[in-house]
Amino acid sequence: MKFILEKLKIRNFKGIREQDIDFHPIATTICGENGTGKTTVVDAFTWLLLEKDSKGRAQFEIKTLEDGEQIHGLDHTVEGHFKIDGRPLKLKKTYKEVWTKKRGEDQTTFTGHEIERVINDIPVKKSEYEKKIGQLVDEKIFQLLTDPHYFSQQLSWKERRGTLFSLTGGDITNENVFLANPSLRAIEEDLEDKTIEELKKSLSYQRRELNKQRENIPVKIETLNGTIKEIDKTAIEFRCNFIRSGIKATEEQMLDATKLGEEQLKKQDELFKMKTRRKEIEHELQSGMKDPDQETKSEIRELQIKLRELQPEIKSEIRTIESLEKNIDKYRKTLEKLRNDYKEEAARELNIDDRIKACPTCKRSFPEEEVESKIAEMEENFKAHQVDRLKKLREEGQSISKEVEEYQKELEQAKSRLDKLQGQAETVNTTIRERESMLGTKEKTDINSLLAGNQEYQKLTEKINKLENEIKNRDHDATLKDLKRKKEEMESELKGKERELHQEEINQETKEKIKALMEEEKELSQQINEIEQKENIADQFINTKAEIIEQSINEKFEKVSFRLFKKQINGALDETCDVLVDGVPFDNANTAGQVNAGLDVINSLCRHYDTYTPIFIDNRESVNDLIDTDSQLINLKVTKHKSLRIEAES
Repeated sequence: MKFILEKLKIRNFKGIREQDIDFHPIATTICGENGTGKTTVVDAFTWLLLEKDSKGRAQFEIKTLEDGEQIHGLDHTVEGHFKIDGRPLKLKKTYKEVWTKKRGEDQTTFTGHEIERVINDIPVKKSEYEKKIGQLVDEKIFQLLTDPHYFSQQLSWKERRGTLFSLTGGDITNENVFLANPSLRAIEEDLEDKTIEELKKSLSYQRRELNKQRENIPVKIETLNGTIKEIDKTAIEFRCNFIRSGIKATEEQMLDATKLGEEQLKKQDELFKMKTRRKEIEHELQSGMKDPDQETKSEIRELQIKLRELQPEIKSEIRTIESLEKNIDKYRKTLEKLRNDYKEEAARELNIDDRIKACPTCKRSFPEEEVESKIAEMEENFKAHQVDRLKKLREEGQSISKEVEEYQKELEQAKSRLDKLQGQAETVNTTIRERESMLGTKEKTDINSLLAGNQEYQKLTEKINKLENEIKNRDHDATLKDLKRKKEEMESELKGKERELHQEEINQETKEKIKALMEEEKELSQQINEIEQKENIADQFINTKAEIIEQSINEKFEKVSFRLFKKQINGALDETCDVLVDGVPFDNANTAGQVNAGLDVINSLCRHYDTYTPIFIDNRESVNDLIDTDSQLINLKVTKHKSLRIEAES
């Protein structure tokens, strides 16, 4: 839709008592010194269409003033003649006082104001008028298309961002990102039911939970190791068999107890004790003979357990050191880049184009004062931007330097802990190798030679033989009660020994649990590594998408560009919408740069909305050349004329 303002009639509107302005369809310049009513013309135009002034205020002073007081009884009228796609449209709006004569009174009383609205010479209601304007153009779009400064200075960054995204015809899809970087397809399946933000949160949560599980495993292993009780299984089994034999012998004695006398029972009791002691001597000698390395093997097992306990701690410190070294390297590279940027920025000088000294068309030199003023303005803007840029680079460099110092301290502490742990592990390994070298060095001794050389054993054998002969040659009654007591004592001891043997089964189950926990720790580490890889890919995805979005939007503009994402020190991206004119922030650009940047934005928005409205350019005297535009231009130019002067341009 092409929106052309042909004529504007203003009566008693703010400071203008009567003014008719004919506008050229291409460009018109309204000239005059400050205070002659140039801005009032724009206010009249926006009030006619939107019932607001050029700054978007619905409440502003419309009525004409005299000596600071309102002049009553005047009608305040604005009438506009337009061509909408070649079809004529006449709008008229009158702001007037309402005077009412109350019953019983001779004079009328002022009771308020009303606005009369007319479309093509037909009076209409407010709702009809607003509906007609709404059919022509949306209020927000109208403000964007008529004021070059509105987009960059009136909208919030979020509103600017939303407007720019509407130009792309929809958000950039995941497929666009995958086509730009096929290596990112590793997370394609994850993004089928999640946004990238949801995936990042999910991965972070999974990693934290898995880390918690992995951190608990060494504690569990240590607890289980504490429950393992090493036993001499061979000795206990030997004792059990010996007790069973004793029980059996006692039971046999009980069968003959009625035939044994008290003296015979004492002798048998003494005989039993001597045989028991002799068996113990045999077992003691045989145990030493069976495995001379038993004590050494037990010590080796304890050392191996200690070595296994050290391994998770060593691996943890190694991971910590690798992570810290990566961070230090990354930040040092960033710091080096900042130093280079700082040097480049500090060395950068303002290049003054010779075209600023003369008109590029007619080659006429501009007044020296005007040239010096423009150069001074450019130098001031350049220096202000340079100082601000250097300050930001210095502050960012100081912040990163502190981060590097902290990471360096942590790295030194981690290396110290690792050295200590590795030293302990090496000491344990050395001791294990020493003990293993001792295995098999002790020679086994023949049991018979050991028994023959044991005086206690030989004396017991003589006494047993003698006592057995005495018992054999005599037939006495035994006391059944004593035999029962002896049997009960032996049965009680047997149960205790059998419980000790059960500990071996418990030990084996515990070792299996420890092995399972170590496998679980290994599996968790693998899962954490896979998640961290996905997190890295997700970060690359976000960066790639940001680059595509910025490129897609910036391609729609010629002079202006936009920074839609701001990278933080930690690599994360924050949403923003900074307007840049030739790489300089909009607010730091000179007047001409700001105006042409605004026209560039309006041109793109006009093409997007297929709507072209008049553009009002304030401070036109500060701009030599404007970029091309298909919209009607209305320039507001400060001159020395005491009253408004209208100049039509082709």
